[in-house]
Amino acid sequence: MSISRAVLPLFFLLGALPGHSFASTYNSVQVNGMCKIGTCDYTNPVPFSNSATESFSLTTTLGNGDMFLIAGTADANSNSNGSTLSEGVDYQVTYLGDGSGGTSLADTIDVNLFVAFETTLSSGNFDAGALGYLGSGLGTGSSAKYTGYGPTLQGPFTTPGSFNGNYSYSMPPVSNAYDFEISSQSVFAAGSAVDSAIVYGAQNAPVTPTPEPATLALLGGALIVIARLRWRHR
Repeated sequence: MSISRAVLPLFFLLGALPGHSFASTYNSVQVNGMCKIGTCDYTNPVPFSNSATESFSLTTTLGNGDMFLIAGTADANSNSNGSTLSEGVDYQVTYLGDGSGGTSLADTIDVNLFVAFETTLSSGNFDAGALGYLGSGLGTGSSAKYTGYGPTLQGPFTTPGSFNGNYSYSMPPVSNAYDFEISSQSVFAAGSAVDSAIVYGAQNAPVTPTPEPATLALLGGALIVIARLRWRHR
């Protein structure tokens, strides 16, 4: 059985916000091994016949003072028995500066998003695909890696501009649920400029984040298309 998924554009307004925000029910986000949003586990799987789109935006400051914005959306969809599943993740990792407007030191940003789905199946075959873009202003030696599931990151992608990759895998459910960890590793080499960024999913250049006084908005104002990391069950 082959179950495909149409790629629909997702939109969100980027905001360079203090702390983080995430209208989260089913997804959680971990950055550099620290759980920033949610529980970072699989304790709340997406129920049958459910669809949810959730937005997130968080800033993180590394020990060397370099600051980054990770912002995007995650959408989860399941049919009546968990045999048709999809998870789309759209986000961008942006270097915000070191507090004085300087270029970056050598930095690595690991992002992990956790989501689970209820299912009645005993096994599943999945196709995972990702598009991405290494933006301008990145220091020489910058790179991106990703995975739609599991511990093995695809890449590294090192050439400035767009990259893409696809792969397939099989896995059984655990306690009647499929558990997914969607991950990326963004390496910002020393000398990366303020607002340099790596996009995961789309083959278009990164957008420049706009500071907002309130919270991340999904509707209203200027809407900006960014990345897509997606997989499909087949």
